[in-house]
Amino acid sequence: MSSSSNPQSLVNSPGNPFNDESLEVTLADVFRILSFHRALIRNCVLGFFLVAVLYAVFSPKTYEAISKLKYDEKVQVVDSVAVAEKTILSLNLKDRPEFNGLTHQDLLKLLDKVVSVKVDKDSNLITIQVHAGDPQLAANLANTWAQNLIQQTLDLKKQLAVPEYKFIHE
Repeated sequence: MSSSSNPQSLVNSPGNPFNDESLEVTLADVFRILSFHRALIRNCVLGFFLVAVLYAVFSPKTYEAISKLKYDEKVQVVDSVAVAEKTILSLNLKDRPEFNGLTHQDLLKLLDKVVSVKVDKDSNLITIQVHAGDPQLAANLANTWAQNLIQQTLDLKKQLAVPEYKFIHE
């Protein structure tokens, strides 16, 4: 009877996946595997680098403009649609060539996508963040939005103060 026909010797052979002995992987084994696959690794790294360069060169540029407003008292809920409509009128967005052919509703939807307003109650800051393909447009949108937000807040406070004023004078 040969040793290869012995079932116990087959179980303990190093090539058997059911062998109970743990295989230790050394650092030399890792370097040998990496060296064996160095062409694949190099090609993957070069491929990802090429995709990143192509994306950086050919992707549309996006600029960000941020306006921050500090407030001292509790912020009233302001209708963002009203602020957007005032911004469209203030900047004459319908007359700009990049918005040619867009309806008023389309402009409102576009502004909803590119303008983000966040209220931080801990620091009493309102942050208006705009993303656009033109840096001047992004800055104009952020600044005009901030001005219109201030004006809308003042108008709302005036509307709320009128009944109180009438009550006091009566």
